[in-house]
Amino acid sequence: MVLDEFAASSSIGGFFGEQSLEFFFRFTFMSLANSLQAFVWPLLIIAIDPLWGGILLAAMYFIFPRYLKKPLERWLFAGQRGAGEQD
Repeated sequence: MVLDEFAASSSIGGFFGEQSLEFFFRFTFMSLANSLQAFVWPLLIIAIDPLWGGILLAAMYFIFPRYLKKPLERWLFAGQRGAGEQD
């Protein structure tokens, strides 16, 4: 696939220019899509069942910072200095 694209481009600079432009637009699109998903997922939970979805989101709003955040930070940032030590 890379060889086909390389053969189709007119020069080495053109090949790298096309690849960098494609990477930039793909990165930009995926970043925007991930940001949108981050804001929409609570609405999807509430859309399944408004009452229980709202209760679940409210419960997790209080449960996550108290019981889940520190263990997850220790797990995700294991090996880094000061991981999970903030209060």
